[in-house]
Amino acid sequence: VNRGNSGGPLVNLDGDVVGVNSQIATSTGDYNGVSFALPSREAEYVYNQILKNGKVRRGYLGVLLDSVKAEYAAVYGLKSAAGAIITDIRDAKGPAATAGMQSGDVITEINGQPVQNAFDLISKVAATLPDLTITVGYLREVGAKMEQKTATIKLGERPVNRVADDTDDRRPLPVDGAKPEQK
Repeated sequence: VNRGNSGGPLVNLDGDVVGVNSQIATSTGDYNGVSFALPSREAEYVYNQILKNGKVRRGYLGVLLDSVKAEYAAVYGLKSAAGAIITDIRDAKGPAATAGMQSGDVITEINGQPVQNAFDLISKVAATLPDLTITVGYLREVGAKMEQKTATIKLGERPVNRVADDTDDRRPLPVDGAKPEQK
């Protein structure tokens, strides 16, 4: 893979763009260090969303997740350590809550595709447009066993992170041990 030192696209040996540099972490200020790149499929998705909608729209469930670990799979008798556990319902009026999902549910598939872990589920939901309906296969603890269930969920739109505005009560952090100026 050719990275180029100008922060340009990442290309493979055939000349296909496989990623776009997004950040370079460096201590020297030049183009050396650790790079982070956005995969080209993601860059294309974002580009097309901006052209079509003027912004990027991503699907949203309204939950917090964790990946199924081997210990969890062993305790609950799961075939493998795959899936995403809902650790909290983040939005009580969100899509997952409205569909009856609960903390402790283990999402194992979305639209018939297996879910490997929390990151995989987040990626699949984010790549689905808001207002589309998905089918989710999940496990719920009932008594001493896990029961397979399904839910139909109409996705919401992922909220935009709030940006701090000038009215926030912010204070500067000290630099090199100096005391910050007071407002």
